[in-house]
Amino acid sequence: MNEQNASSIQFIRYFDPKENAFSIAMPMGWNSQVSMERPYGIIRSCGVSVSPDKRTSIFFGDPTLPMFQMPNPMMFLFRGMNTGNPLKQIEHFIPAQHFMPRYVQMRYGYLPGFRILGVQESPFMRQLTIRKMREEGFNFQVTDASVLFTFEENGQTVYGKINGVTVNMELAWAVDVNGLITMDDPNQIEPLLNQMVSSHQTNPAWQQRESMRNQQVLNQMNHDHQMRMQQMQQQFQSHQNMMQQMYNSADAQNQQWRDQQQINDQRHEQFIDYIRDETTITNGHQTAKVEAGYNSYYVNQTTGEYIGVNNYENPDPTIFEHWKRKW
Repeated sequence: MNEQNASSIQFIRYFDPKENAFSIAMPMGWNSQVSMERPYGIIRSCGVSVSPDKRTSIFFGDPTLPMFQMPNPMMFLFRGMNTGNPLKQIEHFIPAQHFMPRYVQMRYGYLPGFRILGVQESPFMRQLTIRKMREEGFNFQVTDASVLFTFEENGQTVYGKINGVTVNMELAWAVDVNGLITMDDPNQIEPLLNQMVSSHQTNPAWQQRESMRNQQVLNQMNHDHQMRMQQMQQQFQSHQNMMQQMYNSADAQNQQWRDQQQINDQRHEQFIDYIRDETTITNGHQTAKVEAGYNSYYVNQTTGEYIGVNNYENPDPTIFEHWKRKW
């Protein structure tokens, strides 16, 4: 795609087909898809557009990005109440200039010939994020970064540029990204990317419904929090015992899991022994694999050779040690 073709591209507006949550302008004639995703309850607006010659793709959003919660003492007090959500992680705030190279390395580092060419500021991404936040009534700390990298595909050099922001919301922080992958000059493609992401519009009706739902969730969280605080005040004297019970319960569950794993390992080993017509014997300290089919087994303490016997006198105990079947 040359510079003249890039500058002459027209745009067409696409609407989220799942919830009608947003719309965005994407290059006309390109293969484009948009959707509102809710991985593990976290809202992500995502989209990708691929040029007709398949030399360039531009995208916004990443449904695999976590929502980060700041560490605080209450998390350790209520250990065991984790929801198990893999996209809700506990981590201190990381500025974009440090987070984005790590993110790009994780997403694209496996590609042949991958290397990062440079990390710089992304003022367009920063200004766009701040403007949208202010439109929605928020004013949080925003850091920005843009990572330029390259890799090889079928012997041809491919360039990538990923722009990102990390938004510090005091108790939590989030990441937003967009970017391009191209076999052409990324500087010629970036205006298309910027035009696309700046055209993102949230549906007011959807936003109102979402705000009402969030308010209900927040009210429930506040109610639950007050109930927990009352419980803490009533049970303060027995707190240590309660925590010890939780630890004991966790230890018991872990032990149960380890016991079950040991049983599974034994069953698997017995199955393999059955296939190989072998059995496992032990003297209480060591184990060995021997031919199956005997009632007793004796091992020469000098040579390590074993004897399998069925109902006859035991070998000389000064030479042979009696081993038993393990299971």
